Amino acid sequence: MNFFHLSKPKAPAVSPRSSDPIHKRNHGGIISVIGVKTTFFGFASLLVFTAAISSRMASAHQASNPQKTDTGKSMSEKLVANLRPKPDEVVQPTVLPEIGKWMLNPDFTPADWLGEIYHGKTLREPINIIIVDPVANSPEEAKNRLIAACTAAGYPSREGHSSGYWGYIDEQLQAQVPQTQDHAFSNEPYIFNNNHGRIFGPYRYKGAYIFIGAFSREKVVPFSKIKHQFVSFNQARDDFAKNINLKTEYQINGYLNLENAIVNNPKITTGDYDGMAVLLKAKK
Repeated sequence: MNFFHLSKPKAPAVSPRSSDPIHKRNHGGIISVIGVKTTFFGFASLLVFTAAISSRMASAHQASNPQKTDTGKSMSEKLVANLRPKPDEVVQPTVLPEIGKWMLNPDFTPADWLGEIYHGKTLREPINIIIVDPVANSPEEAKNRLIAACTAAGYPSREGHSSGYWGYIDEQLQAQVPQTQDHAFSNEPYIFNNNHGRIFGPYRYKGAYIFIGAFSREKVVPFSKIKHQFVSFNQARDDFAKNINLKTEYQINGYLNLENAIVNNPKITTGDYDGMAVLLKAKK
């Protein structure tokens, strides 16, 4: 596969933002069942609840652990067929497979920065990093190489960040790397202002392994009711790309317009994001 160098196109216009965003962060979800009576209807409700949770867990397990069926299609392929994004939620870059525009929540809906309300609108978390590894000989090697490169670039996997998200590449759901609970790649511990990101993959395509990522910057406001507040998608993307380019074999190879900057939408925003993903490629 020939991943040629791409010059950076002119980014789409983005409306100005103020410097006082608000972020509502929750590092874990707790389901409480209160006052369940030992009646027939209470017991039946509990059975329905348990079945729903089991179904959700099974779906997530099937997506990350594809198994072939008698029809030749994996459970992941069948699941994705039912969860396929709308046409305007995927993009087909010239040199890459089809890519979902957004990081996905554990329930496969577009991630919203844990309910962040930014200038009166819901934040949508865009894919803003794409990584190509033509060197690795297996998915595990590709993941290990990437984790090592992120660590060398000053972005190790750190605790204190929500996890369990998904990416979408070429009709397949891709799990978060690494799959460690409450971890994400970050340049500082979560108790400080930091850039952090989640990376998904790998997906084998034309002799290389493809990863996609969503990076953002947050600030810590100790005396505020909301301790972690959104700052920027562009700042985190650019800093991660700069450091991994300077300190590892993963080099900036160009920029791709993923058409995922949301402008002038009355309800949803991508903040300062310009719609451009940095394309990084490992040297052979």
